[in-house]
Amino acid sequence: GMVIPTNVKEFVTNALRGGLRLDGRTLHTIRQPVAQFGAKTGQCEVSLGKTRALAVATCEVVEPRLNRSNDGFLTFNCELSPMADFAFHEARRHSEQATAIARIIERMVRGSRAIDTEALCILAGKSVWSIRVDVTVLDNDGNLVDCCLLAVVLALLNLRRPSITIDGDRVIVHSSEAREPVPLSIHHVPVCVTYGLFDGGKLLVADPTLEEEQCSTGRVIIGMNTHNEICLLDYPGGTPMNPKVFRQLPAMAMERVKALTSFIEKALAEDVVRRKDEALPIYAKKFYDARKAKAAQEGLQPTTPAATEGSGVLAGDDAFADFLARMVGTRKSAVQAMEVEEAAGAALTDATLQAAAGEGDPSESTPAEGEAMDEEEPSAGTLEQMETQPANAVADETTVEPALPKKKKKKK
Repeated sequence: GMVIPTNVKEFVTNALRGGLRLDGRTLHTIRQPVAQFGAKTGQCEVSLGKTRALAVATCEVVEPRLNRSNDGFLTFNCELSPMADFAFHEARRHSEQATAIARIIERMVRGSRAIDTEALCILAGKSVWSIRVDVTVLDNDGNLVDCCLLAVVLALLNLRRPSITIDGDRVIVHSSEAREPVPLSIHHVPVCVTYGLFDGGKLLVADPTLEEEQCSTGRVIIGMNTHNEICLLDYPGGTPMNPKVFRQLPAMAMERVKALTSFIEKALAEDVVRRKDEALPIYAKKFYDARKAKAAQEGLQPTTPAATEGSGVLAGDDAFADFLARMVGTRKSAVQAMEVEEAAGAALTDATLQAAAGEGDPSESTPAEGEAMDEEEPSAGTLEQMETQPANAVADETTVEPALPKKKKKKK
């Protein structure tokens, strides 16, 4: 890595002793993470300050191992992109640091039983799920483990595997259009917090930056969940740690774990809303945006639906939710509605033609304009002749009307 001058190390250490950090945080404050999901499920990019990592989770149906026929596969791979740090150019992506990060993530997720590999079994000895997570470091500004683990956990929680059907010894994998994909079974959400060690292990600094990592004398990683359970404790060595500080470590990390867990839940909820919004027809979204812009220009406030009825402005979030539900439901039956409308129009046209030809009721007569019909009812032969007339002949009343008095005169 890059060599840090001695005066920089002394400056950073003296500042930390006084409770000051270069980015203005306190000693136990972590950087605010930001999550961004991809177009497909299972893709997530997490930014922790200037540190960025991209995780992509995929799944497929494979055959199990011969010695463990009831266990699925759960593998993790970490790559250090050369554009993330100049020091990674020599590492050729797969280095000891990348392997160490992948092992920590595996211990956090698989070792803590967050995902049980036995639950990934479909048919014992024949078919199991294989879950693979590839995480790539895009930018390095310290604390790669926390950033990579956040991206991996969010990708696994966001992943939707295809729905399957078991037909005897055959496994049928359905597409997302045929059946709704289902999420993975994750028992708890593991989160880790990294502390840098300074001043002989007496001083702990949460979420160190790259410069602070290079000035530190060691590190300790603690992984926990919201149930106050320790999933991982990684202390690779270096500076001896003060036992009193070590005992206080879980209580110190618990507050950060709760904050990161709430961030994960909020990010997933926002992604669900985003995907539902993108699934709407384009015209529905434009329609709502236009009405919302109109309301903003007129300075209208969201009120109850009854108060805005007939005003052309949507009323609050409840009305918007109802509007979305109606649009999604209407989209599925739009073709059927068009077919029903066409059938009704065709039936109306037939009824009009029948009325013009006098086919609606034999007791009623439809005289031509300016002509008077005899009061005598038409005979059966006359009705048959009218029914066998082509459409254009029926529409032209002059070709049908003169035939009536001639037949009546013959019968008389």
